[in-house]
Formats: sequence, structure tokens, C-alpha cells
Amino acid sequence: MRNPRTPTTVMVRKIDFTGTDEFATLSEWYTETHPDKECPTKFRVSHTWGYVDLPDGSLWLVCTEGVGYGCRERIEVSVHAEWDRTTPEQAAKGETSAGWSMFPIAELTFTVEEVRALPTEEVNLEDFVRRFGARLENNYDNNRTHLEAALEGAA
Repeated sequence: MRNPRTPTTVMVRKIDFTGTDEFATLSEWYTETHPDKECPTKFRVSHTWGYVDLPDGSLWLVCTEGVGYGCRERIEVSVHAEWDRTTPEQAAKGETSAGWSMFPIAELTFTVEEVRALPTEEVNLEDFVRRFGARLENNYDNNRTHLEAALEGAA
């Protein structure tokens, strides 16, 4: 890599939304609101999200694109749908095929307390934000700088 990232000790709690009641009822909601359409096979959050607890009690949310923002009350996450498009020929070969919705089909809202209660995996910010070009590197560096300053001020 031409410009290596500045290392950090900031750790992000990677959030797993899939076990929530809101996520579990998406199939039922979709069937009720789209009775003339095929129900998706699977749902997924638009981006992988994580958070850092800030000293003032708020959360700093960040996604793998490096987009981050402060949150005191609630967060909304966009949900996309997947439909199984495997043909009989593909299935016979053990192959699969799927189609994803181009735009989000739903928004789920969670309070800060609900987010803190979700299963998480701790990951270094440097590894959490994906690498691909100047935009993502800039996003990473903006989050790193902000979080290091916020966390240092509490130490």
C-alpha cells in the first residue's frame, strides 16, 4: 500500500443485528405489506456497523466504509433483501445464485441501550474499516483522529 494507515489502539464493537426481534419479523412484515410478491429468502443490514463507547455516555457508530457519527438516543439501519435465484441446473451442480435488492426495503430503529445489549465482537478500527482507495483511507483517518481525541480526553 502506498500510504500505510496510521496505527491505532481504538477498538470497535462489531454489532450483530441478526438475532434481534426486529430482524426476526422482517419476513412476516414483508409478506403482509407485499402480498403479491415473493418473500425474500434472507435479509441483511446494508453495512457492517460497530460502535465505540464514548466517555460522555454516547456511542460513536462507524461502518466498514468508515462513515461514522455520534449517537445519544437511537440509530437506524437500512435492510436489504435477498432472493434465491438458483436454477435447477445450478442446484444439480451444487451451485447457488442470489439477487439482492438494489435499495433498502426497510429501516430498523434501535435505542443506544438496545445496541449495547446486542452481541458484539471487538475489532481494531484499523482492521474494521475496509481498504480501497483514498476515500476509505480518509474516512478511517477522520474516525481515528476523532476517537483518539475523545478517548484521550477521558483518560
